[in-house]
Amino acid sequence: MGFSLPAGNSSYCQALLSDRAVTEHLKKTVEVDTSSDSLYILDRNGYLYTSPVPDTASSDPLLEKIGYVGPGRPLGYHIHPHTGHLIICDSLKGLTQYKLETKELQILANQDDNGIPITYANDLDISEKTGDIYFTDSTKIPPALNREGFYDTMMSYVLTAMQGQGTGRLLVYSPDASPASASPPTSNRDSSKESLSSSTGGTARVLVDGLYFANGTKSVLIDSLPGYPDGISRVVADTTSPDSVDAFWIAIIVGDSPILKAVYKGGKNARWLASWLLQVIPPPVKPFGMVMKVSGDGEVLQVYKDPKGKIISGISGVQEVDNKLWMGHLTGNYVSYLEL
Repeated sequence: MGFSLPAGNSSYCQALLSDRAVTEHLKKTVEVDTSSDSLYILDRNGYLYTSPVPDTASSDPLLEKIGYVGPGRPLGYHIHPHTGHLIICDSLKGLTQYKLETKELQILANQDDNGIPITYANDLDISEKTGDIYFTDSTKIPPALNREGFYDTMMSYVLTAMQGQGTGRLLVYSPDASPASASPPTSNRDSSKESLSSSTGGTARVLVDGLYFANGTKSVLIDSLPGYPDGISRVVADTTSPDSVDAFWIAIIVGDSPILKAVYKGGKNARWLASWLLQVIPPPVKPFGMVMKVSGDGEVLQVYKDPKGKIISGISGVQEVDNKLWMGHLTGNYVSYLEL
């Protein structure tokens, strides 16, 4: 079932962060704390804001700056269900923890058990049963500080895509382990049967990880997407319904790129030339907005799209909470929600 976002109809998608004081900051995602009915929003410069969840689409945001998580580029983040601390993937520092009460920042992991650096901590999910933190390390090219004064994660992603190599990996941080460590997940680590998916941004597909399969293998949840996926969130099955299964919301950050396909077909020399040109000419990215809901079997359940990006574009994070679909934008100065 597919729906387009009607141009000019703000009741479908409300920009929350239009305050002039924060319009220069970009938001990749948003965390909704149902226990306090609050939003937590990190901008690209590391400042943390909070705001009450708006009652209506026309509500003015009441933003309050409450903290700073240090230099770097915060990407995915969630409140830990056991501790109440904010767990953050920071592309510069690695996996971090911010204590909301004391404003203390702690680096949980900046390398794995084998001493391999975590160069691009991107997104995460947390097991409600075990408290284990599953997170992605997306590229071997660390984001660099650009001329505008922020760490450019998009350039690292594009340069990695030009290499044509699969450099991303999935790690798990177990805070209760002795000592706490970051390592690839094992097949028997999480007995809760929670499903876990990860996007492979350069190949337009989503993988499901066999955390609870006997051989711990990965399989393709969905591929041949109409664009390149970024953030993914899990919709937990309704335990009161025997037919209900887990599903996933997928954020498609940009549409399909004929230029990228042509570069891949051109071979190594074409990728080298494109990588060099990117240092001088920004990549041409057309505004595009899309999120899709997929079942645990890979069946497309819902699609919301703004193919020309007239209302929203560059959706990098998506999360369903209380019949609202919240979206963060890597290349926008706002977060949005859609009434479901």
